[in-house]
Amino acid sequence: MIKIPVIQTLFDGHNDLLSQMAAGKCCLQDVRDGYGAGHIDLPRARQGGFGGGFFAIFVEDSSDDLGNVLAATQHPPYHLDIPPEVPHHTALPVALHQAAEMQRLHRAGIVHLCTDTATLEAKLHAPDVLAAVL
Repeated sequence: MIKIPVIQTLFDGHNDLLSQMAAGKCCLQDVRDGYGAGHIDLPRARQGGFGGGFFAIFVEDSSDDLGNVLAATQHPPYHLDIPPEVPHHTALPVALHQAAEMQRLHRAGIVHLCTDTATLEAKLHAPDVLAAVL
């Protein structure tokens, strides 16, 4: 009897690649070619069995220091106050900029933007692109 190894494909429930790109912390070429300091890049994703995930659009309240917020989530009791609402006129351009980064990744063939489960299933196991849900 021949045993065929089971290949597990990982699906990430949340990543911040789009906000990192929009903030100029990485670029499309970094994601395509690899840059060890970031959240996700294609070479490391493929090496680790990462098939895709949810790509978050995140708009932060500019009065909060993100470093302080992230530090507060690292140690118990994980208590964070609900931040103030970000006004629509401030949030919309930030969200659209991050959505545009997703479109750039899609057009470059790095990710495939999946809008239904059949496409997600097909692209999750594709060898050349990451399945992305916005």
